[in-house]
Amino acid sequence: MTVAPRLSAAGLERLRQELTARDWAVLGDVDRCRLLSGRQLQRLHVGEGETAARAARRLLARLTRHGLLARLERQIGGLRAGSSGFVYGLGPAGVRLLHPGAPRRRLHEVRDGFLRHTLAIGDLYVELRQAEQRGLLDLLTLETEPRSWRRMADGDWLKPDLHLVIGIGEEALHAFVELDQGTEHSPALLGKLRQYETAYRGGVEATAEAFPGWSGWCRATSGPNSCAGCCGRRA
Repeated sequence: MTVAPRLSAAGLERLRQELTARDWAVLGDVDRCRLLSGRQLQRLHVGEGETAARAARRLLARLTRHGLLARLERQIGGLRAGSSGFVYGLGPAGVRLLHPGAPRRRLHEVRDGFLRHTLAIGDLYVELRQAEQRGLLDLLTLETEPRSWRRMADGDWLKPDLHLVIGIGEEALHAFVELDQGTEHSPALLGKLRQYETAYRGGVEATAEAFPGWSGWCRATSGPNSCAGCCGRRA
């Protein structure tokens, strides 16, 4: 895993002043999604094509060199993926900038299942952002874990992978999203769906937000982007 020297407070402040709007956007997306691949970050912030790929490599190398991002040792997609297959999380300097006063933490290598699941959520996030850029929708709210969690009346937690509010015309679609890549057994799926039904019938602590009419279960069984649908009700 990449390791950068720890910056002094003055060095961190100088670095803050040097960051561009795109740098901040990259850090914000990595913070929101926990882990994103080089390819996903290129699609979000640089574009397509070989020229964009080179620009993305320079951008991510610079942010990693300063400790704003940290890179897992493992690559996805094999050797042919090149640097776009690297996976990034927040580095120590990135944590200090985005979460001042928070306990120090470092990025650790993660299990294969967690990595696949997190990057699949990242794929969905990229698709939503690009749909917004094309003017197909307005992404009014997007919360990943743990911000997407809701406390239930019995003290347990409802833990959707995402909470979305999507604006389409004059309407807003509220949705909790669960993304499963065919790894969960039927009893676990049924238990989760029963928990959503309980929450919908009044089992979640009162909030000002609309509660989705039902929870869409995204089964990415033929690839990270094959989503069966994220469902809710229109407010």
